[in-house]
Amino acid sequence: MSETTGDAHPDGSRKRVTSWQIRQWWRKNQWLAIGWLWLAAGILGFVGFARYFAALGQSRSFGDLLYLTIQLFVLESGAVEGPAGLELQIARFLAPAVAASTAVLALALLFYERFQLLRLRWIHDHVIICGLGYKGLVLAHGFHERGDRVVVIDRDEDNDLIDPCRKLGITVLIGDAASQEFLALARVDRAQYLFAVSGDDGANADVAVRAHAHVSKQSGPTLNCFVHIVDPRLCDLLRKHGPATDKDNRFTLQFFNVYDTGARAVLAQHPPFDRGPDGEPHLLVAGMGHMGESLIVLGAAKWRAQHGEANERLRISIIDRNAGELVKSLVLRHPQLTTACELVPLTMEIPSPDFVRGDFLFANDGGCDVTIAYVCLDDDTAALTTALALRQKVKEDGVPIVVRMRHDAGLATLLGGLHGDDSRFDGLHAFGLLDRTCRPELVLGGTRETP
Repeated sequence: MSETTGDAHPDGSRKRVTSWQIRQWWRKNQWLAIGWLWLAAGILGFVGFARYFAALGQSRSFGDLLYLTIQLFVLESGAVEGPAGLELQIARFLAPAVAASTAVLALALLFYERFQLLRLRWIHDHVIICGLGYKGLVLAHGFHERGDRVVVIDRDEDNDLIDPCRKLGITVLIGDAASQEFLALARVDRAQYLFAVSGDDGANADVAVRAHAHVSKQSGPTLNCFVHIVDPRLCDLLRKHGPATDKDNRFTLQFFNVYDTGARAVLAQHPPFDRGPDGEPHLLVAGMGHMGESLIVLGAAKWRAQHGEANERLRISIIDRNAGELVKSLVLRHPQLTTACELVPLTMEIPSPDFVRGDFLFANDGGCDVTIAYVCLDDDTAALTTALALRQKVKEDGVPIVVRMRHDAGLATLLGGLHGDDSRFDGLHAFGLLDRTCRPELVLGGTRETP
């Protein structure tokens, strides 16, 4: 069960979502739509003139009709004597309107790009975000709210997240963030922070290398570079060396990972070590992607730190369609887990008949055997469905269920708003991964366990 950190457009009312979808469609298809309008105006004008002259008993050649039609777009041929048919009536208004709209749109695009580049000539102490996924969007929004000036670089001109950024007044450059050209355009030599947050670790590292090469050639303030590494273990290995600083103090490099940071925050907010009926805690992790792995590894480390001398092992049950293989791989990478934990792989689909029965939740005597459950699926709807299914089985036992969701908005907001109003949702706790881990103050502060 792989995890992603992509997400949907920020939730709002049905009207807001519809208007956003219309704007996105127009931004992607505006030139195609204008092309069709040009064609429609031309056809209507040609047919209209042909019928007009036929009604007068006059014969005009194809070339004459085409020339008159073209003149409609510059207001040269629409004024005719006598009644004009419906086609010509529409065409002589539509054609100049389409021509004017095309000119205005072209000028707006031209001057917008020039204006954005002009603004960048004097920008300094700003934040550059390379990669406009949802991590990038949350970071851009957070820094913008702090009052920082933000520049975003993304190679995908059809990215649906460009429009929300530009609406906030954030400059968005379309191009390769790892190129010297776009780093120079973004004035990386004057920036305070640079974040490389695409989904590709290699691309993020390349951005950092190119940025370092660029700023090392020039004088200016220190550039603090933060590189997101998708693999939590690799990120931890890189981070153990501490922030890297070049000899001229022009560049510092730090690594972060939203899954690791999120797992720390979840464990701080929802401690996993409450004792069960048999006196021992029993954790359930549904979904063993990056977030699930981080919860297991960090939970084991906490347990070992608190109970290592007692030689007690923490029991963790793991549900995933490939649970057995994933647990073997995890133990190979973290051999210390075997001394701190008893890992119980439960290989099953979510949902499946075995999962729906929920036998894994109960001991042989029929009592609930799980003390806390963490749902770490990559899809918000699937995660909430899974959490509700677990809740149905343990609603009388007061087992807390923590649901990893993409944002604190949307389904997470719904879940929070229903606490106390609907007993079916008592004990369910939503954790918006990106909103909790991509806050500027949290990323800039490192990986401290924050509530």
